[in-house]
Amino acid sequence: MNRDALVLIGSPKGIEKSASARVSLVLTEPLETAGWSVKRLWLYDADEDELLTSILSADLIILSSPLYFDSLPAPVIRRMEVVVEERR
Repeated sequence: MNRDALVLIGSPKGIEKSASARVSLVLTEPLETAGWSVKRLWLYDADEDELLTSILSADLIILSSPLYFDSLPAPVIRRMEVVVEERR
């Protein structure tokens, strides 16, 4: 059985240049070796419908994001609010 992991990258630097993206690669390498399918979404650019569909279909969700003064970046918080609103 194939398992699906979703990685949400919350850095404004993007999915290729950020430390958050590099950390997610380290975290997901063992999953990929074990046969998991890993999908990465950059929260700053992710389509709302794609985000919600991906979250609902994932077996595992990893959020990799910087912390700014003990808080996530505002766009990351907004995306999480969208998910909560959709679930209501």
